[in-house]
Amino acid sequence: MRDEFAYHAQAKGLLLRVVPCSLTIHSDPRLVEGMIRNLVSNAFKYTQRGKVLLGCRRRKGMLSIEVWDTGIGIPEDQHEAIFDEYHQVDNAARSESGPRLGLSIVLRLGVLLDHRVRVRSWPGKGSVFSIDIALPSAEMPVSAGIGSVARCMGETISSVIQGRSW
Repeated sequence: MRDEFAYHAQAKGLLLRVVPCSLTIHSDPRLVEGMIRNLVSNAFKYTQRGKVLLGCRRRKGMLSIEVWDTGIGIPEDQHEAIFDEYHQVDNAARSESGPRLGLSIVLRLGVLLDHRVRVRSWPGKGSVFSIDIALPSAEMPVSAGIGSVARCMGETISSVIQGRSW
């Protein structure tokens, strides 16, 4: 995805940072990739200056795939509504982009795959969208037919975010 979105970042004058990972998850690779692509695409749509970060964290048996941005942010009372089809937060930067289906699709795929989708946001400062996926237990065999590989090192993204070097 770094290569796919590098052009968008350069065209908007934004920094794109992708933190590599090495954990394995069991999910549908194409659907998870589509979820991530929608979140990264939204981050670029609503970030006029600054950065977009894609990375992962390990949290209590879960892999949290996270997309951070320094965009316009979303008021807390809109956090649930943004996942509705065609919903737009009352903001000029949002309304110029037309119908909004991306987050609705992400949420529906999350329900289908049993992956939790979360949002945290700070108006005027940015947002973080997360997809939480259960990590396989030690006794679960890795099957090439059903596995999706995510490349992630949780300590790295944490230090990037806390150090604000992203």
